[in-house]
Amino acid sequence: MGRVFVYGSLMRGGEGHYLLARARYLGEARTCEPYFLHTGWRWPLLIDEAPDALKASICGELYGVSQTLLRQLDAFEDEGTLYARRQIRVCTKMGEQAAWCWFARDKRLIAAALRTPRPAWAADRRCQKFRV
Repeated sequence: MGRVFVYGSLMRGGEGHYLLARARYLGEARTCEPYFLHTGWRWPLLIDEAPDALKASICGELYGVSQTLLRQLDAFEDEGTLYARRQIRVCTKMGEQAAWCWFARDKRLIAAALRTPRPAWAADRRCQKFRV
């Protein structure tokens, strides 16, 4: 079993969460490294090539998934075209853990997102959070 960190429509209450309905919920998590989360469009974009002033820890959820489900999530995220899956470190109540996560890949979308940054801040957790 692998772990995935989700920060947008795959979170509980999101339109894509049905894919994780039978996955093992491991709890809330946040990225150990800062990234930029653009939330101004219908789907969020997680971007690591952003100015430091726009970056913060990203809040999300951690799930245990099978290889089969990981492939289904890749298809949902249009992995390889719109998003690229890669492994990151997330901070949880049980310490740091490795997890797969999807980052924006399309250079035109990244450039447009950086021209119109609209992060939603969860100041109590000192991280950006996508609000469903």
